[in-house]
Amino acid sequence: MDYKLCILAAGKNERVSYAEDFPIAILPIGTSSALSRIINKFPRELEIIIAVGYKSELVKDFIRIAYPDRKIKIVEISFWDAPGSGPGKSLLLCKNYLQCPFIFTSADTIVADAIPEPSKNWVGVSQISDSSHYCVADSENGFVTKLYDKIDTPSLLKVCKNYKTILNNAFIGMAGIFDYETFWNGLERNQEIEKEEMQVSNGLSELIAQKIETFTFFNWFDVGSEAGYNLANRFFEKNAVIAKPDEFLYFEGGKVIKYFREKEIVKQRVERSLKLRGIVPELVDVAPNFYSYNFIEGKTLAKVNDVAMFRELLDYAGETVWKEKKLSDDDFENFRLLCKKAYYNKTMGRVEKMHREQGIKDVEEIINGEKVPKLSTLLSEINWDGIFSGVPVTFHGDFQPENILICDKGFQLIDWRHNFADSVEHGDIYYDFAKLHHALIVTHDVIRKNQFEIKENNGVISYDFFLKSNLVEYKDLFEKFVVSAGYDLDKLKIVSALTFINIAPLHHTPYNKFLYYLGKYSLYKELKRQKEYKAIESTKIENPLEN
Repeated sequence: MDYKLCILAAGKNERVSYAEDFPIAILPIGTSSALSRIINKFPRELEIIIAVGYKSELVKDFIRIAYPDRKIKIVEISFWDAPGSGPGKSLLLCKNYLQCPFIFTSADTIVADAIPEPSKNWVGVSQISDSSHYCVADSENGFVTKLYDKIDTPSLLKVCKNYKTILNNAFIGMAGIFDYETFWNGLERNQEIEKEEMQVSNGLSELIAQKIETFTFFNWFDVGSEAGYNLANRFFEKNAVIAKPDEFLYFEGGKVIKYFREKEIVKQRVERSLKLRGIVPELVDVAPNFYSYNFIEGKTLAKVNDVAMFRELLDYAGETVWKEKKLSDDDFENFRLLCKKAYYNKTMGRVEKMHREQGIKDVEEIINGEKVPKLSTLLSEINWDGIFSGVPVTFHGDFQPENILICDKGFQLIDWRHNFADSVEHGDIYYDFAKLHHALIVTHDVIRKNQFEIKENNGVISYDFFLKSNLVEYKDLFEKFVVSAGYDLDKLKIVSALTFINIAPLHHTPYNKFLYYLGKYSLYKELKRQKEYKAIESTKIENPLEN
């Protein structure tokens, strides 16, 4: 049948702490937005009306990039947060485009079940335990007899007729409207406000006399709530993505779409994509907070067990992103300052952030059975001057197995960094080295599958994690490559340990603490090894005849 779809996406996300101040419609659920998980349930030829309000430019940019071929009409709701606004008011403002049978749904209503056409009037319902946040339908023989809007459960059970089943009939925010004229008449005549909002129930109640059925959805997720959002992520993609609240990844319609909260990051990534032309994917669309490229078929390095291929990768990187750049004396001095900012300044800032946010004290601790000094003591023992003497190269910035694709035609690098400290022109080769080295120890896949543990008990720390055998072999080969190419393996291992510490406060608990203590312990072990080696070498020099 001919009908339309209306998605109400004007409101603000206020109940999902993961991405506060972000439109709920484009909140990622796995690698698809909430909006996409709605749209993709319907035929491609269907006309869609989307009401937008809060941060509407973000939603509109996303729709333009993700759905250039869909027939979508955007309706701006300018007073989305004013008293008297709400889903009912947003829907009423879409009336002119909905003069036919239609389905409407809120942007935070996600279902896995099939959605019926509006060949008759129906309201989507599901089971709840607390009615205070929902409209609930009293029903008889599957037809709605009365609607109760957001009243507490004890009061509801006192006044409803079918008290035994009414909590199975919570309105999920989705309905099919066949008698649209009757619905609009009711919505226009009854614009009463409930909890400062105009509700869609004002129109649905008008349909009771003409019969409106309940349609039960068994797999419904209220992704506008913290619990519902987390449950939807587990259901749809099994925690396939490591969440970052200021950076989202979407796979939509054959495209990879990246969102960044900071517009400057997008601007610099676009600029760097031109400098890395042929090495990274060509961008097909750009907006202030987004860019996209066509999905590339291939396997990530983490999923490939091929030593010969890994050697080819190192050679490829040496000819491309690790190609050294010649700098003048003045430019190299400026480059040293970039290295100081990238390593020392960032490390000190990230350590302070980790300590402050996680309540960690800088003390001596037992880690995996060994007494480890304070982190500040370990950091003071680093030869920072040597760390600052970097090697300027084109650089990728996040050269780790998840960002290296093995394709039929060779290698493709994705998710490049926007800069090295403040530079989009060049970065330190040891930064890329350390990104690869640390990720050959702990992979994203291990984290996604929770194949790690961290235990704390009165200053005694223990951690453990799963090592992938192919990556262990790659790490050994990589370390030999570093030495054979004339680079400093000792320096690399220090920077690799710092990488764990630096990224720790950017992640969720307990992963952040695992990274922190892994980094601290790795730094301790490497500094200790290097001191012992120097002591042995010093003895050899002092007593040459003993050797």
